[in-house]
Amino acid sequence: MGLINTLDTIFNGLARFFGGLDDEVPMKTSRKPQPQRYTYEPRTFDFSDTRYVGEKLKEVLRENFPQYDVIENVSPVTLGGSGKFLNYTFGIYSDGKPKLLIMIVGRNTCRYRTYRWSKEVAEKNSIPLINFLEHFPNEVPYIRERLSQYL
Repeated sequence: MGLINTLDTIFNGLARFFGGLDDEVPMKTSRKPQPQRYTYEPRTFDFSDTRYVGEKLKEVLRENFPQYDVIENVSPVTLGGSGKFLNYTFGIYSDGKPKLLIMIVGRNTCRYRTYRWSKEVAEKNSIPLINFLEHFPNEVPYIRERLSQYL
């Protein structure tokens, strides 16, 4: 008969004995939901390109976005800010107007007030600001893809 049928018979017998039931009471069997299986393709990093992320950024900008002017070490003061700031590593300009600001940051840079104030100046001027973490691999294809989203 099987284990479930046997358990149903035992349960029904107990139910009749204790509850005075004449009808069969079906035993509820619940199945646990099966965990969802996700497949992913492991990504391999090319750690052979050990150049600083700034050098890789310059290369991508020069090769893939030559229509833009690139200015290094841009002060938020040039965008109308006043006070102490952390300079933007790169400013990407089109027709003399900033189109994108880039900061190369370390592990704790985003905690600094000067960073937050620089970020606020970019937001007030409606200029996108993106970060690249210097301790990550920042492969050239990744940089190219990321910049394509904003330029």
